Amino acid sequence: MKKYLEVCDKCEREFEWSNEGDVWPGGKDRENITCPYCGNVTGSKITSGYIAIHTHQCRYCGSMLIPDEGGADRRGTIRYECSAADCYGVFFSENGGPIITSEERCRSAGPICDNCGRSLRGGSFTPKWSEGNNPDDSIKCPHCRHINYLWE
Repeated sequence: MKKYLEVCDKCEREFEWSNEGDVWPGGKDRENITCPYCGNVTGSKITSGYIAIHTHQCRYCGSMLIPDEGGADRRGTIRYECSAADCYGVFFSENGGPIITSEERCRSAGPICDNCGRSLRGGSFTPKWSEGNNPDDSIKCPHCRHINYLWE
């Protein structure tokens, strides 16, 4: 089964598709290639099989992962969020590599921001109890200014 990479001309997100099933000559129908993110028909193929759309799945609940609309940042990192309303899974793919959890990314690249997913290197560190009412260490993200608590 060969997978093809498709870029939606409406939402500009990438997804993969393949021609599956019993593919044989004759008795062919036109099958649409539909973007799983916005529903736009990006093309079609005449086949006796069917068009299967492949998306990345959440490791926690199995729902579809949706990439950020901006695509990859200047370092080639794409941020994904789980599409399920009751699951808050956040994942990353760096330079076309495998999709990893934020925890795995943190172990490989140092601490990352809970809000924007970027490195906390260069952020301002506040030790616990230094301001009188903060029971945990924290780092303010140098990119989005979000306060990230470092739980013990």
